[in-house]
Amino acid sequence: MVRTALDRSSARSTERHALQLLTEGRRLLEERVEGTPSPAELNRAASVVGVDLLLYRDGALAAASRAVPVAAGLAPERLASLVAAALANGASEAAVLRAPVRPGARRAAEAAVTLSREERTTLAVVLGEDAAGRDAVDGLVLLAVGVALGAFALGGRGALELSRPLEDLVAATERVGAGEPPGPIRTPETVDLARLVEAFGAMSERVRERTELLEREREAAVSVLGSLTPAAVLFREEDGRVLFSNPAADALLPGGARLSERLAAPLFAPVLAALGHARPYETRVSLQVGSGETVLRVVVADLPADTEGHRTVLLLEDLTDFTRAERLETWVEAARAVAHDIKNPLTPIRLTAERLFRSAERGTPPDAARIVEAAKTILRQVDLLTERTGRLSRFASPSVPERTLLAGEALAALLAEVSSDFSAHATVRVSWRAEEGLPDLVVDRSLLRDAVSNFVLNAVEALEQRGGHVEVAARPARWPRGGRGVEVTCEDDGPGVPEIDLHRIFDPSFSTKSRGSGMGLAAARRAVEEQGGRLLAERSPLGGLRIGFVLPAAG
Repeated sequence: MVRTALDRSSARSTERHALQLLTEGRRLLEERVEGTPSPAELNRAASVVGVDLLLYRDGALAAASRAVPVAAGLAPERLASLVAAALANGASEAAVLRAPVRPGARRAAEAAVTLSREERTTLAVVLGEDAAGRDAVDGLVLLAVGVALGAFALGGRGALELSRPLEDLVAATERVGAGEPPGPIRTPETVDLARLVEAFGAMSERVRERTELLEREREAAVSVLGSLTPAAVLFREEDGRVLFSNPAADALLPGGARLSERLAAPLFAPVLAALGHARPYETRVSLQVGSGETVLRVVVADLPADTEGHRTVLLLEDLTDFTRAERLETWVEAARAVAHDIKNPLTPIRLTAERLFRSAERGTPPDAARIVEAAKTILRQVDLLTERTGRLSRFASPSVPERTLLAGEALAALLAEVSSDFSAHATVRVSWRAEEGLPDLVVDRSLLRDAVSNFVLNAVEALEQRGGHVEVAARPARWPRGGRGVEVTCEDDGPGVPEIDLHRIFDPSFSTKSRGSGMGLAAARRAVEEQGGRLLAERSPLGGLRIGFVLPAAG
């Protein structure tokens, strides 16, 4: 009877331990994995809980954290029938103790918890009975038998002498339970008692090693939190009791034993509001400190619960300087974009003025037709300047595109107009070409003109030292899913762009020209994307660059 009772107690203890490990493993997987976990994800969770994890689908083994338990036959191909039946009847967890697989081997508890009823997956573990505990059970059985026999054989005095080592062992157990060393235990002469004392010594040594490991991990975690630049506060979820706060938190927040006391000032109301969201949660809040503003990054995350309850960590990172730098960078980019948008119309105006100046220097005043053409170019560019200064640059403050129907003939006229803007250039010839049958477009004409003008200006600036030819062209094109579209390209015979840089030419600040800002093609990209088009860039057969875009046809 004694052995049966002790065996049952040991079995229940092993089963409970297995279920506790499984519950922790399931929590880790649910926090980190969506859907069915892979063997690698099982392995990461198993490294935390300290035991191999098995995944079953419809009762059959589907995956394991390692191949070793499968190869060694420790992972059964199917769940134990009692475990599978309990889960099928609606239980969320079940465990059963298996008999030893061979003489002299330990018994093992097979436990399982439901991972996903929809996917019919189960997380399981096979946990061997603790060897020290098994030895302790055997020793206690032998002790009970020995004490009984000794009592009968030697009488009360003999039984008393046999019980003294047991009293010492109970006292040592109480000291270990209180977190103290067990102290020296005299090894009794009786073999059975000696085995029991030896098993207890091995168990208490493992307890000491694990306690020291946990203490080192706690000290490491405290050291990491203490060295963090952001303010870090660890507190109890149940009562808000502060367990730890690093120096940054002590400098930012007032003192107090509870988090509610440290965040009691109205200033920290946005931080308190962040604590009410589902975890993990991250946001930015602005606090009015004196006459200035402080921007904080707030992170709230739950940590695994311990024996006393739930723990939560609150991180507060000061982003004030970073936010100020972001805003400054935004204004710098806006200023560059405005400068570029104003520069584009100035180039045709300068070219027209230089052409008139050269004619006057040669003593051949331009005829009326040329003067009319120059005046139209200048007035057209002035209108563009007026419109752009009114919008304060689309790159910094984009306006809503004003889409209207643009016929194929009107697109051809737009190409001719852009080409004429650069007709006065002394070394670069700009021409245009439009194929017949161009479909109609629904676009913002101003944005479309900006994109084409930026393409041409980019090519002209690349060629002005050596001279060359630039051609803008439009032709019908295919759009995905059998639709129709229009391809507009700008091609030159200049030096081009290295193949390795083609994918970067539409990025802001990228330029192959010494005095280029990179804003022109970036602005063209924005204009095309706002029209729903797609860009293209490739080496031209002429040796230069061929860039452009494709837009979907109307309807």
